[in-house]
Amino acid sequence: MGMFHVKQPLLLSDLIQFLNKQNIHLDGIQIQQLELYYSELRISADKINLISSNDKEYIIERHFLPSFYFLYYMQIENNLLNKHILDLGTGAGFPGIILAIVLSSAKITLIDSSRKKTLFLKKLISKLNLKVDIICERIENLPNSSFNSFDIIVARAVASIPILFNWCIPFLKKNGYMLTLKGDNYQKELNNNLNINLNELQPYYSWYNFSDYLINKRMVKISNT
Repeated sequence: MGMFHVKQPLLLSDLIQFLNKQNIHLDGIQIQQLELYYSELRISADKINLISSNDKEYIIERHFLPSFYFLYYMQIENNLLNKHILDLGTGAGFPGIILAIVLSSAKITLIDSSRKKTLFLKKLISKLNLKVDIICERIENLPNSSFNSFDIIVARAVASIPILFNWCIPFLKKNGYMLTLKGDNYQKELNNNLNINLNELQPYYSWYNFSDYLINKRMVKISNT
């Protein structure tokens, strides 16, 4: 008989050790913030449906790890000092809270239309002692005064690429860009839409080797040029 292999959830200590190898170095305070964030998610997950019940045991792998993957690409793309970053459809704070913990010099704004989730985030940033703007609204309802406000917009599983493009381009600064993490079949979303300045960024196999959760994911960059 073959042995039945049960996949073990990643630990935060596993992730931190891996990040060090990727030149993402966290100090003691940042590690404490991540630990507290993890704890708050576990406590609140069931109460307000922050994350799916299937994800509760795999928070590090399915939420923390992809958030740091965004950070890795952003650091490669450009200097993040004083950049204004918007996390669209942030949900339980991914990747925006992770970015806020690591990028103390950037201005981070989180937007989500769920009142329960944004209330959770407001309590969370107080506990984590983070400076983050939180908006409970749909992005298309933001005032015109928010146009051309953001250097970078990040989005996890929020909407198809054409919809994301239409939502986000007005709010990006000239030469700003959006990053979204998609499945490897994302091209089907495009419907021959040739007006979108889109690039699939080079995959980094060290991340795939660390966790197979990222194997079928692709980081897509949409530029406002």
